[in-house]
Amino acid sequence: MGNRTLVVALALAVPLAFAVLRGAIPARGESRPTPALDRLVHRSQAIREYSATIQAHEADGDRVDDRVLRFTFSVPDHATLEATSGKGAGMTLVWSGGTRVRVRGGLFSILPVWLDLHDPRITSLRGNTMLRAQLGPALHCFEAHRDDVTEGVGPPVDGHPTDTIALAVAGGLRCPADSARDGDVTKDVLTVTQADSKVVRRERYVGSTLVERWVLSDVVVVSGPAPTDPPR
Repeated sequence: MGNRTLVVALALAVPLAFAVLRGAIPARGESRPTPALDRLVHRSQAIREYSATIQAHEADGDRVDDRVLRFTFSVPDHATLEATSGKGAGMTLVWSGGTRVRVRGGLFSILPVWLDLHDPRITSLRGNTMLRAQLGPALHCFEAHRDDVTEGVGPPVDGHPTDTIALAVAGGLRCPADSARDGDVTKDVLTVTQADSKVVRRERYVGSTLVERWVLSDVVVVSGPAPTDPPR
C-alpha cells in the first residue's frame, strides 16, 4: 500500500495469548470444531462493501515499514488504498479488476500512471499487493487448512470481547494469495469481534517472530441479504 503497498501489521510485537481453547482435542479422524471461523466465513459471504483504516507494520530481517492506510473494497472488483502516513503518504492506488492499478499522488502527483499490481513500487516490504487487505483469500486459506486451525478467547478490543482464530503449520503456510516472501510464514492469527465477526487484527509469524501486523479500526461493512446466521 502506498509507495510500497499493502503491508499489514503494527509494530507492537506483543504475541496474542491464546487463552482457553474451545472444546477438547478431537480424536483422530474427527474435525476440530471452528465456530468462530464458521461465523466469520458465513457473514463475509454477504459483504458488498468494506472499508477500514489499517495501522500496518511489516518486518523483513532488519528492515521495518510502518504506515497508516485507508482501504475500501466494493464487490466484485473495485478497491482503493490510500497511504495517510508513513512511506508513500498521499499516494492512492485504484484497482478496477485485472492486473493493473492506477496510481496518483505522492511520487505520481503530477501525472497519474498505470502500474502492474505486483510492481515493486506499489507493493509492500514483504511483497504484498494492495488487494491483500481484502481478506477473502485469507479466509479461503483458513477453510482449506481447517484441521490446522485453533480458536481461543481473544483480548478485549475497545471494550468488545473477541475470539482468536489461528492457522499454524510448522513447515510453513502455502496460501494462493501469499507473496513469494511469505513462504516462511508459519502462523496466521485473526482477532475477530464476537458480536459481529469483524476482523480487528491480523498477525503473521515466522516461528515466534512477528513479521506482519494489521490493526484495523473504523471498520464499515455493508451487507446484502444474508442467510440465517449459524448458532453461537
